[in-house]
Amino acid sequence: MNDDEIYFKYSPNIRDIDVLEAGDGICNCCEESVSLYYPTMYCVADIHCLCLSCIASGAAAAKFEGRIYTRCGNGQGF
Repeated sequence: MNDDEIYFKYSPNIRDIDVLEAGDGICNCCEESVSLYYPTMYCVADIHCLCLSCIASGAAAAKFEGRIYTRCGNGQGF
């Protein structure tokens, strides 16, 4: 799925709220090259790059047994 097609119910404006990093990276979950990613996750593993597809599908949460929260600390994940 294209990053532009990914929609997050609780953060429909995710591309506008300054929580994503732009730059070259390798997703820690699927190991694919990405240019837009989320930089962290609350889990035991040391995560630096998660693609939007792995977040949206739940693959990242399942693989690392963690949760993703917005930086504003509102307690709601994507």
